Amino acid sequence: MKALPETTQEVVEWLGGLGLAVTEKQIANDTVDRFLPPRPVETAPAGRGRKGIWEPWMVRRAERLYRLRRRKDADGQPLVYGDTLRLLLFIRDGWGWSSGIRELCLQGFEKSVAATLAPVHKYTRNPKEREQVDFALEAHDAVLSPGQRYATGVLAFGEPLEGGSLQGIVRAAEALGVVQFPPWFVNMLQPLGISSATEIGTRVAKDMAFTAPVFRAMLSAMDDRAAQRSMPRFIREFIRPIRTRVHRESLVQGIKGQSTNLFTMFGRRQRMIEQHFREFAGARRITPSQSLALFLGCAMLGDVCFRIVESIVSFTITIALKVFRLRPPTNIEEVVPFAAAVLRRVFGVQPLSNKPAS
Repeated sequence: MKALPETTQEVVEWLGGLGLAVTEKQIANDTVDRFLPPRPVETAPAGRGRKGIWEPWMVRRAERLYRLRRRKDADGQPLVYGDTLRLLLFIRDGWGWSSGIRELCLQGFEKSVAATLAPVHKYTRNPKEREQVDFALEAHDAVLSPGQRYATGVLAFGEPLEGGSLQGIVRAAEALGVVQFPPWFVNMLQPLGISSATEIGTRVAKDMAFTAPVFRAMLSAMDDRAAQRSMPRFIREFIRPIRTRVHRESLVQGIKGQSTNLFTMFGRRQRMIEQHFREFAGARRITPSQSLALFLGCAMLGDVCFRIVESIVSFTITIALKVFRLRPPTNIEEVVPFAAAVLRRVFGVQPLSNKPAS
């Protein structure tokens, strides 16, 4: 297999061979605009100055960029552009989190928070206490859905308002294949007082005081490495199930050529998507790219949380084996209570007894 090009001039020629007419000036402009990453500079042979060397993933990113740029609608307008194009490239190779994608995600988060808290702010400005919110809603006979009561309470105080629930959201997500909690996973959490998938989000939000400032701080603190590590799992566990379900439903209904791309709202042109978003009546209008970036950010934070749990369980099992000579349970439903018991013994809270490890 022929090696990929390494210099900008070679990349231009290589892209031309693929039918993509690109100039070095275009590449320079797209690098400044953060569609393409800067290339590490390497000293060239004596008398020839210095040159930027393209890594293989950079070349593939450039190919994808100019292939997407070449796609037009019936009116000759580009199908995808701007921040949405940057996001699609980020999803493919994971580059660009700290070069604009994180900021886009934070912008989407701020607008989402403003829209979520709008029904409450209509009656009371900047509520600092839960009782103030409850009193304002009751005094004005304001009706919020269970999902709104959940989101409002969590973002403002770290726990849902009375009557708040994620049940409707979880059911819709499960129907799309976005969230699937297998029975063994829910059963494993029963010792913590969790008996259903809908209680997982409620318990996590309450225990972590998952308010808007905490969420914002976690997004801001996520670096490029964490973002790049989260993308493969995000694609595998969130995107692929959705696309598979859409494809199967299309076949059942006899629909041919149905797009399964979640990021283009299943084949809609970007200008059409932007029009729908402009017509959306919200406290602050969120753009399609900001909404998509927020979706990505939430998914990556979820992956970070799962990794933390995995690390804690792995740590406690290591402690159990090497320090206390305890045999970890083989039944996965017993892992969480076992890990909790080990941690209690580590911190001297409760004695623990078990068979010695063989």
